[in-house]
Amino acid sequence: MKSCIYDTLMAPLEQVKLKQIRRDMLAGVKGNVLDIGSGTGASMPYYRQAESVTFLEPDEGKLKRISRRTALPHVSYYMAQASAENMPFSNDTFDEAAAFLAFCTIPDPIRALHETARVVKPGGRIQLLEHVRMDSHPRAARIQDILTPAWERVAEGCQLNRSTRHLVEKSPLRLERVQSLYGGLVLILEAYVPF
Repeated sequence: MKSCIYDTLMAPLEQVKLKQIRRDMLAGVKGNVLDIGSGTGASMPYYRQAESVTFLEPDEGKLKRISRRTALPHVSYYMAQASAENMPFSNDTFDEAAAFLAFCTIPDPIRALHETARVVKPGGRIQLLEHVRMDSHPRAARIQDILTPAWERVAEGCQLNRSTRHLVEKSPLRLERVQSLYGGLVLILEAYVPF
């Protein structure tokens, strides 16, 4: 999906809900931070306490849109055009990581979670905001299952029914906190890299 179309489609959701969620999640993020599946950089204004932010995004057009955003003057920004499954960083590079509506689209999310655990320092926090399969609402979950094949084709591979919480639980990360929003459709997952 072209980055300008992506921004246009996401704008209403961003203004109504995501803006405040991003602000709250990133309020205490410090140090050298990795933003996974950055899209067009909607999180950029909320990394107020970070020293540096590296935006990891496979789509060149979206990275160009990030580079045109207004940067915070005290934060260093870097762009990396790469997939989350093959991160071009050394072990223990980042203090923290965050991803917003990214792990629903990453083709191999388990590998991406392993890579995240590799590049974030032990004890480092990882925060994910993800829409997930609504397992506690069987009818809604069935609808998600039915819609996912068509949705994947029009939404860059996004899977409406991915159980990201279970994937994090199977990964090297340690899940510390789960916050459910909108009846379980959206989760904020906070995990850390074990020592």
